Amino acid sequence: MSERPFKEKSNEPTNEKINEALGVVSEYYQDLNKLTKDFQHTWNHSRSSGWMEKVEDKKKALYYFIPLNDSFILSMAIRKNEKEYFESKEDMVKYKEMVSTARKYSEGYNIKFEVENSEQYDFSKEFVKEIIAQR
Repeated sequence: MSERPFKEKSNEPTNEKINEALGVVSEYYQDLNKLTKDFQHTWNHSRSSGWMEKVEDKKKALYYFIPLNDSFILSMAIRKNEKEYFESKEDMVKYKEMVSTARKYSEGYNIKFEVENSEQYDFSKEFVKEIIAQR
């Protein structure tokens, strides 16, 4: 996994700094922002994780965006009914193993995507689109 460029609280992310840190995957971050333009985007800092962006509706986080050097992580908790949807739908079979083995927490089942290239981005973006459609 790549290093987190925004670990220090004093190094608050700006669009310019994010694009520089993400490098070639910055276009995927911009695309995700377009996809989730109807959601609230809020940057928060924690000592253990550094700066991360919470993308949420008024009820629950859709995902957390964690910028890395030349990549990023999308972390989310899916609900039981969403987990069951991915396990049962034939056209979602490519997500079945990941969803079936997801660890359960009080918020839901933890799913993480690390995005370093277009294939990984397309895979994670399709998943996010399905979650948006389910909610």
